[in-house]
Amino acid sequence: MQDLFTLLARLTALPTPSGQEGNALPFFKEVLEPLGASVSGDRFGNIKAVFGSGDVFLDAHIDKIGMVVTHVAENGFLRAAPVGRLDGRTLAAADFTVFGKQPLFATVSATPPHLLSAEKTNTVPAPEELWLDTGLSEQEAREQVQPGDRILFRGQTERLGDDTVTSPYLDNSAGCAVLLRTAQLLQEQNALDNLTLCFSAQEEAGLRGAAPSIFGEKHTRVYVIDVSFGEAPGIRAENCGKMGGGAMVGFSPVLDTDISRALCRLAEDENLPCQREIMGAHTGTNADILSKTAGGFATAMLSVPIRNMHTPAETVRLSDIENTAALLAAAIRKGV
Repeated sequence: MQDLFTLLARLTALPTPSGQEGNALPFFKEVLEPLGASVSGDRFGNIKAVFGSGDVFLDAHIDKIGMVVTHVAENGFLRAAPVGRLDGRTLAAADFTVFGKQPLFATVSATPPHLLSAEKTNTVPAPEELWLDTGLSEQEAREQVQPGDRILFRGQTERLGDDTVTSPYLDNSAGCAVLLRTAQLLQEQNALDNLTLCFSAQEEAGLRGAAPSIFGEKHTRVYVIDVSFGEAPGIRAENCGKMGGGAMVGFSPVLDTDISRALCRLAEDENLPCQREIMGAHTGTNADILSKTAGGFATAMLSVPIRNMHTPAETVRLSDIENTAALLAAAIRKGV
């Protein structure tokens, strides 16, 4: 398996907007079948890799926020609607890929500040109000793009120093990287024999893929791996995790408290950094659905802290991904 940075870069580059997660199936076959997994996709778009009995279920959503083309205008510009919760403050300066007949580069057409009214100067336009510019004429645009075509942020995965990486779509490429690294660690420890990895669909569209991914199955326990809010200026400490502080162990009424506490004890025993993430009646992740699907499953959650969530410049520490995978591998190996 490739090094962590390369895996993360490949994950962020996968064209998997919500509803089109099946595009990632060849990648996961390439990476996980050499480890002995049986890899397949279902009708909903969830991708599963099963090792041995598959008793322990690990979930990380693979879908990405983005937009969908709603209109091709007379001048060739495009209107679009959001898929998932976009940060409108960043959109005017973002670059995009429009997945028409072939991928097209697009920017946002922005009115110069000199021409804005005083009222609009301090107003953030909604995504539906933006015009996307592909540089094509009306005829060319209509030949290449149709309403319903999908749009994703365009960007590279770059290093910020030795341990920090920035990229679009670290949510939830970081969580998917944790699953891949966990499988690699368990193989190295000859313990990769009771695992199901699920790269789930449509989490960003309302946690839609979680229930179909597990319904009718039997698993001894479930771990949901996602990202959460990392420390940054302007964010209260109690609302975020420390970058470089390791896995964020979730505590919530929807999660199994015994497993959460056991994970914290295990992190101490394994000399791994971890931190608690305290949530109220729901987590906002697939854990809310998986814990109550069918007869219910004992569910725990580990999150990787990232900065600038749902922007084209998300930021993560590679060490947090690595330490989260190490804790998860230890938990599976020791039956936590």
